[in-house]
Amino acid sequence: MSSYYTTAVDGKTVHVIKTDPGDIVPRLIQDTIGDSDHDGINAGYFSSLSQMLSMAIYRTDGTPSPVCSGANENYYSRGTLFFYTYSLYVNYDVLQSYTEIQKWNDLLWAVGGLSMLLYQNLKDANDYNNALDTEYGKDKFDWDTTRPRSGMGYDSTGQVYLFGVDKPYGMTLWEMRNASIAIGCEEAINLDGGGSSQLKYSTNGFQSSKDTSVPVIVGLSGR
Repeated sequence: MSSYYTTAVDGKTVHVIKTDPGDIVPRLIQDTIGDSDHDGINAGYFSSLSQMLSMAIYRTDGTPSPVCSGANENYYSRGTLFFYTYSLYVNYDVLQSYTEIQKWNDLLWAVGGLSMLLYQNLKDANDYNNALDTEYGKDKFDWDTTRPRSGMGYDSTGQVYLFGVDKPYGMTLWEMRNASIAIGCEEAINLDGGGSSQLKYSTNGFQSSKDTSVPVIVGLSGR
C-alpha cells in the first residue's frame, strides 16, 4: 500500500510518498516523470563534473544488472539503500561501486545518493557538511545551496519514504536531513537536486523543471 501527503518542515512544503518496500522498483524512463506513465521519484545525482553519483542495480536471474551508468562509476562513495526479498528488508551502507556489495543473496535492487547520516549525532549544518566531505573524499558539491531536492529513506518498521521539496522553497542538504527526520526516517539519502528533482503520485507531486528528463526513477509498482 502507498499514500501521498504533504507536510510543513521549517515552513517549507515537503511532498511525501509513503509505501511498502515491496511496492517500489527502479525503472528506466529517459523522460520526465510528468510525461511518463509511472508514479515515483527521480533517482539520479549528477556532480559538477557531469558524472553520476547515483547507483541503480537491478537483479535479473541472479545476476547484478546496472541500470544506470552511475552503477559502474567508482569516482565517489555514496550512501546506498538495499532492498532484499526476505521480509522485504531495507538496509543502508556506503559504497563506491556495485562490485563492493557483500550480500548478493536475496538482493532485489539498490539505489544510491548522498547520505543523510541520520545515525550520526550531528549538531548543525557545518557538522554535517564536514561529515559529507569526509565520506565522499571531496570538498562540497552543493551542500549549502538552497534548491529543489528529492530523497528516499526508511523508518524503523521498514516503511519507505520518497520525499522532496520544490520551488520556490528548496532546501539545503542539512534541511533535507531535518525533513527526513521529521517525516520519521531512520536512515535516508538525497537522490537529487535542482531541475531534475521530480515526484509524482497520480495528479499530486512536483516537477521542478518541465523539460528535464531523468534516466532512472524509483517507481511505484503498477503505477
